[in-house]
Amino acid sequence: MSRSIDGIVIGTRPNPSPTGDTQRLNVHPTARPGAARTFAQKQFSLKYSSQPHIKKTWKERLQLPFIVIAGMLAGFAIQNPLLGQVLIVGYGIFAFIYRIPSRITFMGALATILIMFGLMATNGDAATSHTLAIYTFLLLVVGVITLNREVKQEGGRIYSRRYR
Repeated sequence: MSRSIDGIVIGTRPNPSPTGDTQRLNVHPTARPGAARTFAQKQFSLKYSSQPHIKKTWKERLQLPFIVIAGMLAGFAIQNPLLGQVLIVGYGIFAFIYRIPSRITFMGALATILIMFGLMATNGDAATSHTLAIYTFLLLVVGVITLNREVKQEGGRIYSRRYR
């Protein structure tokens, strides 16, 4: 599909020929925005040129501010170990109640390990790395607890049934 500068669909092929082959495109070379188009061109332009306006829910509108606030709290948590531990325990309770998958928590633990190694390699700050090691341990504990809940929910099976 090609579009002109004013947004009119001028072809149904992905790459029209550079020689100006307008016979196969069924478009007059001097077509204006108000020029008559064939029925197929009108249907094509109605189907693919305009996207429907989707109304955002309140959750979608609050997503970016939530991410910014979470980033600020994470920055403060790195500096203050008590605040970070309280936030991780709060996350653990939230994850257990709202059934957040354990893989998300384990990915968070992996991220803190990688950040810890990166800070140790660049700054050599042992205090910050020690705090991140504590956070990693707490996230692993939360991940194991939520994984235990998932295993009990599956009936004791971690993987799918094995055929014998």
